[in-house]
Amino acid sequence: MPPTAPQIEAARQHLEGLGWLLKSGLSYGAHFSLYRPAVEAVEGGDADGAKKPPAAAEAHQHAPFVVLVHAAAEPPGWAALLGAERVAAGASKRLMLAAVSEGSGEGGGGLLVETRIVVFKRGLE
Repeated sequence: MPPTAPQIEAARQHLEGLGWLLKSGLSYGAHFSLYRPAVEAVEGGDADGAKKPPAAAEAHQHAPFVVLVHAAAEPPGWAALLGAERVAAGASKRLMLAAVSEGSGEGGGGLLVETRIVVFKRGLE
C-alpha cells in the first residue's frame, strides 16, 4: 500500500529539518532526491545574520540519495526494494528508506520518521 500524503509530508519535513534540499524523485521511482546544501547557505549570511540562498548551480550538483517513503507497519516487499535499489544504483545514487509511523513526537502526537540507507552487496568476495 502506498504511503499517505501526511506520511510523505512528515518525511519531507524530517529530511529538510536535517538540512537536506529535496526535489522530486519521480524519475528514479522514488519520492524524493536529496541534495546537499551549498556550503555558503549554511555558513554564510548577510549583515542581519540571515542565511543566503545558494545559487542554483551550487545547490544541487549531484543528489547522493533517493528516498522511498513507506508506512513503518508496511515495509516494501523484497522485489520492490531490489528494483528501487537497482534504479538508484544505475543513476549512481544510494537508496534511503523513510519509515513513517504513528508516534508520540513533539507535542504528544504526530508522525515519527526513521531513515535507513539500503546497501546491497553485489558479487562474490
